[in-house]
Amino acid sequence: MAHRKRARIDDRDTEAQAVAWLVSRGHTQQDIAKSLGLSQAAVSRLKDRAVEKKWLETTTTLNLSAEECKRAKERLAPGSAKLLAKLEGLARGTNSKPVGVRVFDSGGDATDPEGHDKRLRRFAGLAAGDLAELLYGARTVGVTWGKTLNHLVEALKSSRPEWRPVNPLRFVPLSGVLLNDPYIRFSSTSLVARLHGILNGRQDPPLSLAAVPARIPAKFYTTGQLLTDEQQSALRLYVTNIPGHHRIFGGTVAGAKSRKSSEKPLVELMDSMVTSVGGDYSRSADPWREEMLHSENLTKHDLDQLALGDINGVFLPRPDAARELADINTRCTGATLDHIRRCARDAAANSRPGVILTAIGKGKAEVVERCIREGLVNQLLIDHDLSQALADRLPG
Repeated sequence: MAHRKRARIDDRDTEAQAVAWLVSRGHTQQDIAKSLGLSQAAVSRLKDRAVEKKWLETTTTLNLSAEECKRAKERLAPGSAKLLAKLEGLARGTNSKPVGVRVFDSGGDATDPEGHDKRLRRFAGLAAGDLAELLYGARTVGVTWGKTLNHLVEALKSSRPEWRPVNPLRFVPLSGVLLNDPYIRFSSTSLVARLHGILNGRQDPPLSLAAVPARIPAKFYTTGQLLTDEQQSALRLYVTNIPGHHRIFGGTVAGAKSRKSSEKPLVELMDSMVTSVGGDYSRSADPWREEMLHSENLTKHDLDQLALGDINGVFLPRPDAARELADINTRCTGATLDHIRRCARDAAANSRPGVILTAIGKGKAEVVERCIREGLVNQLLIDHDLSQALADRLPG
């Protein structure tokens, strides 16, 4: 019986499919040339080939099969196959669903503030379309805070996604604000309001944590300083009764007779979450961490010795630091590791996007690996630099 020969994959076709994929997301030929390491003339020829093969229509509608799209993305993320294979091996070892990975070019490995910011903008421009694609399968989306997420939201606004969810997505802030915030647009509440307008096309205000401090300073929780134990409990009760906080996280309702609310907190309904991570504190100039260090009487060196990173401002401890960090983490007023872990676990079982973690740079490899191992993430949106560092850290 004669066997059919498998069609040989033409490298030019894969290149043209990669170009088609980027064009469909609104990228210029100059940006595409940089991403693929080609001349603009070569990109132009590959775009013409994609149109000729009907992979790309003049309306810039992507017309690739799932397999062709996969090959195009692999061309854009050389080396990501190694990370995917290791994540699949890790999932088999724990009998869990493997973490999804999407890798993008951030334009280098600069770590100085200006260079890193340029990398974030480039990364966000490439990753925003995939973030919108993932969110299409969500219903209730928690959002943390930070510069990385701010760049992604700005890129989403610029790209103007064509789709609108059948039922509006419910965006939920997961962290309060700094007591002295110079970058209020990086806050969870600001990001939620902008995502609501961009993806739902609506201007009615979503829930807010703008009146909630992100954390309560240690001096209010140290016995013998400022407040008695009873006053500390009253302070915590006040925070949990701020309307936005109470609707999102629940808790005791203050009144003549304190009682539990019968309404299920939104954090328990959250099927997806968009977050970044923090780490490498000795080189960080993040205002949230500066305020946290001041409120806890810690130095950057102290924090580096205690924590390998954080997610939503909740610290992940190094060995022998769990007890001290647990005390510090209790003073956060936002989503906890248990909330994040529950979202990731339920999403894996219900085919929701779950926890979408976005980060760039090899300096984040340790904290991202920890998040993967602790079941705190379902999808990674990362750059080449971080992808390679993660692949090198994971066994297999």
